[in-house]
Amino acid sequence: MNGSTLGREEKQRTYRRRRLTAATVLVIVFVVLLMGTALGAAHLTSGSGMCQRCHEMRPYYQSWQHSAHRSLECAQCHIPSGTVGLLLSKIGALREVYVHIAGEGTMPLQVDSKVPRATCLSCHPEPTDATYASSSFAHAAHTSGVCSDCHRGLFHPTAPPAKPVPAAAKLGTMDNCLTCHDGTKAPKSCGACHTAPHKASGECGACHTPKSWSQPVALSVSVSREACLTCHPNVQDVSLKNSTFSHVAHMAEACAECHDKQLHPSKKSATPVSMASCLTCHDGTTAPNTCGVCHKATHAPFGECDLCHTAKSWTPVSAAEAAKRGFDHPFALKGRHAPLKCASCHKSSAAGKGAAALPTKCVGCHGDRHNGLTDCSRCHKTSGWTPADFAHPGVSGMNWRGMACSDCHPNGYAGHTCTGCHGSNGPGD
Repeated sequence: MNGSTLGREEKQRTYRRRRLTAATVLVIVFVVLLMGTALGAAHLTSGSGMCQRCHEMRPYYQSWQHSAHRSLECAQCHIPSGTVGLLLSKIGALREVYVHIAGEGTMPLQVDSKVPRATCLSCHPEPTDATYASSSFAHAAHTSGVCSDCHRGLFHPTAPPAKPVPAAAKLGTMDNCLTCHDGTKAPKSCGACHTAPHKASGECGACHTPKSWSQPVALSVSVSREACLTCHPNVQDVSLKNSTFSHVAHMAEACAECHDKQLHPSKKSATPVSMASCLTCHDGTTAPNTCGVCHKATHAPFGECDLCHTAKSWTPVSAAEAAKRGFDHPFALKGRHAPLKCASCHKSSAAGKGAAALPTKCVGCHGDRHNGLTDCSRCHKTSGWTPADFAHPGVSGMNWRGMACSDCHPNGYAGHTCTGCHGSNGPGD
């Protein structure tokens, strides 16, 4: 190989290196220009003013201007920090450009993109836990979500589909809480957030409502007896005028079965139950409805109380009315006896004694009016003490009608003697 050949090859290699170098420089310049243009465009389109250029974004821009974050640029929250984050967000934004140009209704703008929690913490590194009357919100217990899960409406409060919200929205709303605390994603029991101001008494919802924590609902049978006993452990029996209500005898029932009007804590004591409440169970089927189940008779037993008494009045009815109801008096109460009240004769019955010991003979009440003659029915009737129907037995051989009664009955009318007038010899001797 001669020298001329080597010279040509060297020139060719030099030429190719120069072309490759030129091409590389052009590519580098192009890439630099492209990146510069992209970065410049990204920078120019990252300003908050750019957001209002599209009519789809205008409501959000206007809402931002009235929000608590109006001093910040949109990019500070919606674009991750760093060049890579900026480029990736702009690449994703091409989708919005396509939707805007094509008017593709099935591909809505991603205006509801969630701001990462780390972005919020860059300005709010130590969020303060919110303290309420009976609960506190721990931010440390909610690190799995993003801040806007609870503080929605704080950034764009008036933009669709959001509704205007008060300034207190920064503390979160109950509706926001329930989007996660639905019983599936997170517990929705009251105790998950609220600390009861009293001893545990079952699920809070049995007594309280979300609308009013201070005014509980009326007691219902859903409130267990055990829940009531946590606040009322020493329930006493109730002593009434002539009966005693035993709570022990009603252990199988929920307290609200009787105390259905009770509201806590507006009243310190249980609402007195009514006879109507008692009769809902004491109907003769579910439980006995006889008076003696609750009331203790103040006298000796004479059958069911309602033979003589009524639920409206404990004062006994008349003897005649008691007889109609089936009361079996030791002797028939007829005539002037029928309208009498029991207490007319049984004056000591109110003290719980004496009714069974009263005599059943007329003289037991009316006394001995004829000096030993006690068979009143021979002359008198129950229709009236007068007039008397007296017929003296006949006495043979004498006219007794002109004599004084004491001539024959000196020691009372239960007996008689003839010797006062006739001596030892009787009449007719």
